Amino acid sequence: MRKGFKTNEILLNISTSSEDYHSYVEKWAEEVLKLDLEGTIVSIYHTITDAKSTVVKPDELRKLYGKDYFEEEILGINFKVGPFSFLQTNTLGSEVLYNKVLEYLDDNAKTGFDLYCGAGTITLLMAKKLEKVIGVEIVKEAIKAAKENAKDNNIENVEFYLGDAKDVVKQLEDKLDTIVVDPPRAGLHKM
Repeated sequence: MRKGFKTNEILLNISTSSEDYHSYVEKWAEEVLKLDLEGTIVSIYHTITDAKSTVVKPDELRKLYGKDYFEEEILGINFKVGPFSFLQTNTLGSEVLYNKVLEYLDDNAKTGFDLYCGAGTITLLMAKKLEKVIGVEIVKEAIKAAKENAKDNNIENVEFYLGDAKDVVKQLEDKLDTIVVDPPRAGLHKM
């Protein structure tokens, strides 16, 4: 078992510019699949982008090998994670953090917000304790994964919104009760 993970499934995603790297990336993928690894490679993607950013925003995404996602279980909830669905990289460590989040939830809270929700990890865990939880994320693929994860786990007391967290919070501020934030590296924006 890979250290920090419950699963042995690995999804690889290599990102290049739009220059003609495809044949090199395909060759690289072939060689990687021959390696003797601790885990099992279940997917290899090639992300093509010319955006200059600290975040990879694909202009094109090519699946070179395998299935669309890998699976991971966190605190009794199963997650399908694709190439652009955020999930903490150390699942065992994240369970300690997520248990602390659940512990800090006010017993009187009814509605929760999970800002920058990624694949819905914290959203779905909060749904165990609250009447309703709203997840907000700007990455379209992550929201799609979050909705699928809720459906696959039969969790119905959640909603997911695609959009900038500051804009969605302004629209729904009358419903605010409890907010959990797992922000991107850039941190939080002023509201």
